Amino acid sequence: MGIVEATGLEVSLDGTPVLRGVDLSVGERETVALLGGNGSGKTTTLRAVLGLVPRQAGQISLFGTPLDDFRAWARIGYVPQHGAVQVGNATIWELVASGRLPHRRLFRPLTPTDNTAIDDALAMVALTDLAHQPMAHLSGGQRQRALIARALATRPDLIVLDEPLAGLDTVSQDELTDVLERLKEAGLAILVVLHELGPFQPMIDRGVVLRQGVVIHDGPLQSAGEVTHEHAHHHDDQPAAHTWAAGLAREATR
Repeated sequence: MGIVEATGLEVSLDGTPVLRGVDLSVGERETVALLGGNGSGKTTTLRAVLGLVPRQAGQISLFGTPLDDFRAWARIGYVPQHGAVQVGNATIWELVASGRLPHRRLFRPLTPTDNTAIDDALAMVALTDLAHQPMAHLSGGQRQRALIARALATRPDLIVLDEPLAGLDTVSQDELTDVLERLKEAGLAILVVLHELGPFQPMIDRGVVLRQGVVIHDGPLQSAGEVTHEHAHHHDDQPAAHTWAAGLAREATR
């Protein structure tokens, strides 16, 4: 059973076709990159899979359940583009705590389980020491890691990231790569939208390359040949999770 199965996706935005029969799958423990230039439809594909934009045609299932019937959103950790998130005066800890909302009733106090999940998520991305810093004081790389921690606080089986490397310097990109490598080693499935592979390349199991809303390659990137070369030069029942979370926290503090 695939974690994500989407077939024949067609999406139009403001009357303009954006996706034209896109197929996408993500298997258990698999890391899949959605690649393409500006306007290729990669972010729209991700948002359609999560039900954030309507589709005109196509079928989507998550963890074997049709999207329209899917309710187990705590199994998916979503990391949007960091510039799209408005955090006001929130601290890192407060932002990450919001990732526990799928497990809590509104206005109920945090439980010991919630606090442990928050602390583990902060440790995973090496932000424990900055937990009470305002988000506004963070560098781009620290902000991105905080958003990943918020997604991890729900203890998901799939993490979905939209352009996580955008606007980050080389050091921040390498730090983010270390975080995602630990998640991959822990067995999470990862779906990531990228404009360029950058330091993520060694950890990608399969690339799905889009051009003008059509999939032009789906497979190992080393077999993509001219497709990836051209892309690189043109910019056209939930399982127990505490065990892996604690293990990742230990890894992050080494």
